Amino acid sequence: MYQVVNSRYQADIRLISPVFLVVGTEVRMPRRELRLGPGECSDLETGARFFSALAVPGVDEEIARTNAEVAWAGQFLHEANRIDGSSAPFADPRLNELVNADPAWCGAALRTSRRRLGDRMRTARSVRPWIRDWLERPQPLPGGMKKFSQRQIAKYLSGGDQEKADNFQKRVLRPSRPVLHLAVAIDVHDFEVGHIKLDCGINLTDVDWFSRLVLLSNVLKMHICATAAFRLREQDLLHFVWVE
Repeated sequence: MYQVVNSRYQADIRLISPVFLVVGTEVRMPRRELRLGPGECSDLETGARFFSALAVPGVDEEIARTNAEVAWAGQFLHEANRIDGSSAPFADPRLNELVNADPAWCGAALRTSRRRLGDRMRTARSVRPWIRDWLERPQPLPGGMKKFSQRQIAKYLSGGDQEKADNFQKRVLRPSRPVLHLAVAIDVHDFEVGHIKLDCGINLTDVDWFSRLVLLSNVLKMHICATAAFRLREQDLLHFVWVE
């Protein structure tokens, strides 16, 4: 298990209500928020916070999410030093603390994060039929499929293998549910305007890109919660708040 390098850099994920809410016979979880942006943290920390939350969104994954945040930032700084051929201290003392993260540890932590990011984008691909309907660009049914359903799409993406489809739903779709709106935002943004892919180089300091994604995800989450096929409520999602 990874160690928390510096708890100072733990993502600020807040519960809006300190207690559970009971509405009738329904028990509702308090809403979770992730604050990021230039008014909350440095550009680099914004990018690291964004991707760590996308990869590790679970309610019970706070330590792993903190580790991922430090690993993203640490590896970015290690690579910057390698390219510059320098190990001189940064002007920002916070960056000097992050660059002290062991490179081998960062690499190990990010292998898991990158795999999970791949899962998030596979999830976004699996819900494209509904998203295209919202965009008024209906997607034709693949051959042999009578209607779009998550179960049928999982089977289609698994090459018709039901065992693989069940595994896809359990290990890919379910863990992605808290950040479905964000994964879809990335997918839609890339489709509409084009951008770097998650398996290529990522600029963690591109705050304009991150701000657009947060804004788009906050629009999409309303559609997602209103779509019966997803069975998601607002309190099931991790909400991203952009702070200028």
